[in-house]
Amino acid sequence: MTKRKGLTIADVNAFKTELEKQTDRGVGIVGAAIVEDILEWVIECRLTDISKTRLESLFGRMRPLSSFSAKIELGMALGLYDDPLRIALNVIRDVRNQFAHEMEALDFNYSEISKLILATRSPHIKEDLSVRNSFITMVYAALVLLQAEGQEDIRIKPLVDTHRRLFLQLATHAQEMQQAQGSTHKGPQLPEKK
Repeated sequence: MTKRKGLTIADVNAFKTELEKQTDRGVGIVGAAIVEDILEWVIECRLTDISKTRLESLFGRMRPLSSFSAKIELGMALGLYDDPLRIALNVIRDVRNQFAHEMEALDFNYSEISKLILATRSPHIKEDLSVRNSFITMVYAALVLLQAEGQEDIRIKPLVDTHRRLFLQLATHAQEMQQAQGSTHKGPQLPEKK
């Protein structure tokens, strides 16, 4: 399987510029969709080399990794990021859900949305920055960090590739044990006919 094309810093900067032109609802929904897509790409970069069909069985609709929250938790478990980014990704997901599922959520002044963002805003973000721009900064930072994570060969490799000598020793030992058991144990016995 070939690795799907990732994101460059130029792509991230262009996306931020485009995101700034969106309505508040567009910023919340589209921003989260791009972050989720890039997170999926970074997870794919970490997984062993598998086919497109196998990826679909993981990430496809109603599959184990189809939800944004499942991807966030898997990314954390794989060591792709630390807890502050996990928290930010969940805020991005929650803001998207508010905009997508609450009719009253028309802008970043909606109380549930502003509370989410303000409660988790990084100390590195200026306090006088609007809630909307704080969210855009959160999305931008997440994309930059995920983009960097996806640039290196971080793929999990099988033991045979990483420790070939050890793998061969273990395989030989397992085969010897199986043969030794086979010579002393004849397998299941059928009852004799009377």
